[in-house]
Amino acid sequence: MSKKILFIFVFIFALSNLKSTNKKHTPDEGMYPLSEIRKLDLRKAGMLLTSDELFNPNGTSQIDALVQLGGCTASFVSNEGLIITNHHCAFGAVAAASTPEKDFITDGFLANNRSQEIVAKGLTCRITASYEDVSNQIITDAIKQEPDALKRLNGIKDRIRLVTEAQTKQNPEFLCEISEMFIGKTYIVFRYQTIKDVRLVYAPPRSIGEFGGETDNWVWPRHTGDFSFVRAYVSPDGKPTAYSKDNVPYTPKKFLKVNPNGVADGDFVFILGYPGRTFRNYPSQYLEFQRDYQLPYISNIYDWQIDYMNQASKIDDQLRIRFASPTKSLANVTKNYKGKLQGLKRVNIIENKQQEEANLKTFIAQNPNLKTQYGTLFDDLNTTYQDMKDLGNLNLWLGQLYNRSASFAAASELAYLRLNLKNTEKSKRMESFEKQKEQLKKNINTAFSNFYAPMDKDFLVKLLNDANKFEGKSSIIPIKNRLKTQTAEQYINTTFEKTKLQDKTYILALIESNDLDKLLKMKEPLIDLANEINIIREQTAAEMQAINAKITLLLPQFIDLKMLANNTTFVPDANSTLRLTYGNVRGYSPADGIYNDPFTTLKGVLEKNDTKEEDFEMPKKLREIHQKGDLGQFVHPVYKDIPVAFLYNMDTTGGNSGSPVMNAKGELVGVNFDRAFGATINDFAWNEAYSRSIGCDIRYVLFVLDKYANAQHLIKEMGVTKN
Repeated sequence: MSKKILFIFVFIFALSNLKSTNKKHTPDEGMYPLSEIRKLDLRKAGMLLTSDELFNPNGTSQIDALVQLGGCTASFVSNEGLIITNHHCAFGAVAAASTPEKDFITDGFLANNRSQEIVAKGLTCRITASYEDVSNQIITDAIKQEPDALKRLNGIKDRIRLVTEAQTKQNPEFLCEISEMFIGKTYIVFRYQTIKDVRLVYAPPRSIGEFGGETDNWVWPRHTGDFSFVRAYVSPDGKPTAYSKDNVPYTPKKFLKVNPNGVADGDFVFILGYPGRTFRNYPSQYLEFQRDYQLPYISNIYDWQIDYMNQASKIDDQLRIRFASPTKSLANVTKNYKGKLQGLKRVNIIENKQQEEANLKTFIAQNPNLKTQYGTLFDDLNTTYQDMKDLGNLNLWLGQLYNRSASFAAASELAYLRLNLKNTEKSKRMESFEKQKEQLKKNINTAFSNFYAPMDKDFLVKLLNDANKFEGKSSIIPIKNRLKTQTAEQYINTTFEKTKLQDKTYILALIESNDLDKLLKMKEPLIDLANEINIIREQTAAEMQAINAKITLLLPQFIDLKMLANNTTFVPDANSTLRLTYGNVRGYSPADGIYNDPFTTLKGVLEKNDTKEEDFEMPKKLREIHQKGDLGQFVHPVYKDIPVAFLYNMDTTGGNSGSPVMNAKGELVGVNFDRAFGATINDFAWNEAYSRSIGCDIRYVLFVLDKYANAQHLIKEMGVTKN
């Protein structure tokens, strides 16, 4: 669908005119930074809050109720630190607290009072306190004039480090992070208050919080109660601190009012959240790399691991709980990647970008001054991204090898250690070893955090088979040499008969022994392989760094040229910093002759459960409640049933999980948790026709708390009055 409206976006450094859509039901594409909120005509779109009520750097506003929770978004819903987010955002903490005897994954978790709330392992809260444009401090005149791409990139990294250190010194009470808004151009320092003590309050059983499983993931219609509650705690004097029994609930500056009446079809809605990464300002070659390398290879690797863990989980209850969180995480990514692959083929995004770039070449050719400045830009982009493609398989393979095989990661750590010791004077080796020792042990423990010996071994067989097929610059000679006369399985079997590096206890004891002679002389075939692969890894890392340095130099030119040709500026790609998006509750047509309503109901949960498919298991109690008609006050007035999920045409991506969906008054009406399958392509492009996000209706949240969980104390805490 072609756009007829010229969208004019502005960021901190470009204070030109910003236009918003005249059509209330068709929002602009864009995840707007805080700086742009005052420039949007949100009143015309349907917003009833003022810009100061949304974001007021000198007072309390809506953003003070927002929380970055791990890699997700969340929001305060009471003045006692109660936070609502997605079930899948809290799932890792629920899994970490579960045992076969206390299976919170399957049964859910409810704290009936504060003393029963338990540590949400791995979760911390970050609240945006302020931000500042520091682009001029990062992109100095010296960096602007540096012709060498790698030196320029390293110069930017050094400036980011120095400015971050200065900001931290000036603001010791905050976590200061510099975010790149436009690569090589614009840099903003964000100051965050960090709350370390987060505790589980309520998580529904998996059969509610993950109803539909992977069958329904990234699709519509959806019937998932994807919500959970946690609570933030601080010290008695109000300061963020680690867990202590003496800590007290945090009092936020602002919390969201819950509207138990929800929303209707066509209503204005908006989201404040922390979207992860988008790549809409990148050239066509980047998308080709995604289509041909990143998306298919990672999907294949993750599918293999998911299948392996699922099979193991069926025969071992301990493994089922242990693998629950990593399996869920991998499955979410691989289905997202498959959706992107499908979208790249269906929506002609690459072809459209190529046409846009052809128009830019024509624009350059018509102006002699532009020829001087941009004449080689597209040839340079082609060459640079071709270099990336040539190393694509190798670089992706190395990432999986080092990050997902514990035994090889351990071999690599010991190989690096031995090389370092051999290159150190004998009299100084122990001193050098002692400096590395604690970090080495930490790395080993991290590598073995989800270790399962049979999978680790079989995973290496798969990776070696993959590597044996790579050609050209991605060819891995040490692997090809080893597999000339034997299969990957034979090589790994022989290697693992001799290695001790599948035993974390052995490795840590070896390190603790301080026996450097043993470390240097031990014969380990896996370390021999790691020695050779480490060299390839370092060479590849250096080449990729050089490629990324060139991209850092070329992308600002590419963006400047687009701005010049279109006489406009752009919203920066999402980068996990706080953004606003807005739109309306609305269904859509995924294919000719098909229209999807914007709401699903509890009736649909029962209908899917009737299919007897594993992913559509539901609690017996929930079915009984519906069959009795005991639905309470949260029934949708049109559908005459409890609304479960709803659709809206807002611009969201990863990181927006858990974001509060708010109505025109800023009241909480839902919790964002997913996109329709066609909208996974949002990371590369946005289109109102197919870009739909999915939220859990607040009425379903309240219904589950009331009728299923008997958690009326949480309803009361959120200020919702029961009829």
